[in-house]
Amino acid sequence: MLSLSNVYIDGDVAEIYAVHVKGEDTYGSERWVTVHPDGVPILKKYIEARKIRLFAAGRESDSLFPPLVTNLEYISYKRICMLKSYVEEDLGEQFELRKCRRTFGQRALNEGQEIHNVSIVMGHSSLATTQRYYCDKEQHAASTEMRDFWTRKQQTEDA
Repeated sequence: MLSLSNVYIDGDVAEIYAVHVKGEDTYGSERWVTVHPDGVPILKKYIEARKIRLFAAGRESDSLFPPLVTNLEYISYKRICMLKSYVEEDLGEQFELRKCRRTFGQRALNEGQEIHNVSIVMGHSSLATTQRYYCDKEQHAASTEMRDFWTRKQQTEDA
Protein backbone atom coordinates (compact mmCIF):
# COMPACT_ATOMS: atom_id res chain seq x y z
CA MET A 1 0.00 0.00 0.00
CA LEU A 2 2.41 2.64 -1.26
CA SER A 3 1.39 6.10 -2.45
CA LEU A 4 2.76 7.84 -5.52
CA SER A 5 2.91 11.09 -3.53
CA ASN A 6 5.45 9.38 -1.25
CA VAL A 7 7.83 8.49 -4.08
CA TYR A 8 10.77 10.87 -4.41
CA ILE A 9 13.01 10.64 -7.46
CA ASP A 10 15.96 12.94 -8.00
CA GLY A 11 17.94 11.94 -11.07
CA ASP A 12 19.29 8.44 -10.47
CA VAL A 13 18.24 8.32 -6.80
CA ALA A 14 14.82 7.27 -5.49
CA GLU A 15 13.26 6.90 -2.07
CA ILE A 16 9.81 5.85 -0.98
CA TYR A 17 8.19 6.75 2.31
CA ALA A 18 6.25 3.63 3.31
CA VAL A 19 3.32 4.49 5.57
CA HIS A 20 1.45 1.19 5.56
CA VAL A 21 3.95 -1.55 6.32
CA LYS A 22 3.77 -5.17 7.36
CA GLY A 23 2.95 -5.29 11.07
CA GLU A 24 1.91 -1.63 11.16
CA ASP A 25 -0.49 -2.23 14.04
CA THR A 26 2.08 -4.09 16.13
CA TYR A 27 5.80 -4.15 15.34
CA GLY A 28 6.04 -2.33 11.99
CA SER A 29 6.63 1.39 11.65
CA GLU A 30 6.56 3.97 8.88
CA ARG A 31 9.94 4.38 7.23
CA TRP A 32 11.99 5.63 4.32
CA VAL A 33 13.09 2.98 1.85
CA THR A 34 15.87 3.72 -0.59
CA VAL A 35 15.47 2.13 -4.01
CA HIS A 36 18.54 0.27 -5.21
CA PRO A 37 20.13 2.17 -8.14
CA ASP A 38 19.39 -0.76 -10.48
CA GLY A 39 15.68 -0.32 -9.74
CA VAL A 40 15.40 3.43 -10.36
CA PRO A 41 15.10 3.22 -14.19
CA ILE A 42 12.46 0.49 -13.80
CA LEU A 43 10.54 2.60 -11.27
CA LYS A 44 10.61 5.59 -13.62
CA LYS A 45 9.31 3.50 -16.53
CA TYR A 46 6.62 1.97 -14.32
CA ILE A 47 5.39 5.40 -13.18
CA GLU A 48 5.06 6.55 -16.80
CA ALA A 49 3.25 3.34 -17.81
CA ARG A 50 1.00 3.65 -14.71
CA LYS A 51 0.01 7.18 -15.76
CA ILE A 52 -0.94 6.00 -19.26
CA ARG A 53 -2.94 3.00 -17.95
CA LEU A 54 -4.85 5.10 -15.41
CA PHE A 55 -5.69 7.68 -18.07
CA ALA A 56 -6.94 4.94 -20.42
CA ALA A 57 -9.06 3.49 -17.60
CA GLY A 58 -10.46 6.93 -16.78
CA ARG A 59 -9.17 6.70 -13.22
CA GLU A 60 -7.20 8.83 -10.84
CA SER A 61 -5.33 7.35 -7.89
CA ASP A 62 -2.48 8.16 -5.54
CA SER A 63 -1.81 4.46 -5.04
CA LEU A 64 1.52 3.42 -6.53
CA PHE A 65 -0.08 0.11 -7.59
CA PRO A 66 -3.76 0.91 -8.17
CA PRO A 67 -6.32 -1.62 -9.32
CA LEU A 68 -7.66 -0.77 -12.75
CA VAL A 69 -10.92 -2.72 -12.66
CA THR A 70 -12.34 -1.73 -9.25
CA ASN A 71 -12.82 1.49 -7.32
CA LEU A 72 -10.62 0.27 -4.50
CA GLU A 73 -7.55 2.39 -3.79
CA TYR A 74 -5.03 -0.46 -3.48
CA ILE A 75 -4.70 -3.84 -5.16
CA SER A 76 -5.40 -6.86 -2.99
CA TYR A 77 -2.89 -9.47 -1.90
CA LYS A 78 -4.73 -11.97 -4.11
CA ARG A 79 -4.19 -9.70 -7.11
CA ILE A 80 -0.50 -9.28 -6.23
CA CYS A 81 -0.18 -13.08 -6.27
CA MET A 82 -1.90 -13.23 -9.65
CA LEU A 83 0.43 -10.58 -11.11
CA LYS A 84 3.40 -12.45 -9.64
CA SER A 85 2.26 -15.60 -11.46
CA TYR A 86 2.28 -13.66 -14.77
CA VAL A 87 5.85 -12.51 -14.10
CA GLU A 88 6.87 -16.08 -13.24
CA GLU A 89 5.33 -17.31 -16.48
CA ASP A 90 7.13 -14.64 -18.51
CA LEU A 91 10.45 -15.42 -16.80
CA GLY A 92 9.99 -19.18 -16.87
CA GLU A 93 11.04 -19.12 -13.22
CA GLN A 94 9.13 -19.30 -9.95
CA PHE A 95 10.17 -17.17 -6.99
CA GLU A 96 9.04 -16.16 -3.52
CA LEU A 97 8.40 -12.48 -2.84
CA ARG A 98 10.15 -12.80 0.53
CA LYS A 99 13.33 -13.71 -1.32
CA CYS A 100 13.20 -10.33 -3.04
CA ARG A 101 13.63 -8.71 0.40
CA ARG A 102 16.47 -11.07 1.22
CA THR A 103 18.14 -10.30 -2.10
CA PHE A 104 17.80 -6.55 -1.48
CA GLY A 105 19.42 -6.85 1.94
CA GLN A 106 22.20 -9.20 0.87
CA ARG A 107 23.09 -7.09 -2.20
CA ALA A 108 23.21 -3.97 -0.05
CA LEU A 109 25.60 -5.65 2.39
CA ASN A 110 27.73 -7.12 -0.37
CA GLU A 111 28.03 -3.66 -1.93
CA GLY A 112 29.34 -2.20 1.33
CA GLN A 113 26.27 -0.86 3.11
CA GLU A 114 26.39 -1.08 6.90
CA ILE A 115 24.15 -3.78 8.36
CA HIS A 116 22.62 -1.29 10.80
CA ASN A 117 21.36 0.84 7.90
CA VAL A 118 20.08 -2.21 6.02
CA SER A 119 18.25 -3.41 9.13
CA ILE A 120 16.52 -0.05 9.64
CA VAL A 121 15.50 0.32 5.99
CA MET A 122 14.10 -3.22 6.03
CA GLY A 123 12.06 -2.31 9.12
CA HIS A 124 13.63 -4.80 11.50
CA SER A 125 13.51 -4.14 15.23
CA SER A 126 16.98 -5.58 15.73
CA LEU A 127 20.14 -6.47 13.86
CA ALA A 128 19.61 -10.05 15.01
CA THR A 129 16.46 -10.30 12.87
CA THR A 130 18.33 -9.00 9.83
CA GLN A 131 21.27 -11.36 10.35
CA ARG A 132 19.25 -14.44 11.24
CA TYR A 133 16.47 -14.34 8.66
CA TYR A 134 17.53 -12.04 5.85
CA CYS A 135 21.17 -11.28 5.28
CA ASP A 136 24.59 -11.10 6.82
CA LYS A 137 28.08 -10.27 5.67
CA GLU A 138 29.58 -13.11 3.70
CA GLN A 139 32.49 -14.84 5.44
CA HIS A 140 35.03 -14.14 2.70
CA ALA A 141 34.08 -10.45 2.57
CA ALA A 142 34.57 -10.17 6.34
CA SER A 143 37.94 -11.85 6.12
CA THR A 144 39.03 -9.61 3.24
CA GLU A 145 37.98 -6.46 5.12
CA MET A 146 39.96 -7.55 8.17
CA ARG A 147 43.04 -8.27 6.05
CA ASP A 148 42.76 -4.90 4.29
CA PHE A 149 42.29 -3.10 7.62
CA TRP A 150 45.43 -4.65 9.08
CA THR A 151 47.39 -3.97 5.89
CA ARG A 152 46.44 -0.27 6.01
CA LYS A 153 47.21 -0.12 9.73
CA GLN A 154 50.65 -1.64 9.19
CA GLN A 155 51.38 0.74 6.32
CA THR A 156 50.42 3.70 8.52
CA GLU A 157 52.63 2.50 11.37
CA ASP A 158 55.57 1.94 9.01
CA ALA A 159 55.25 5.42 7.47
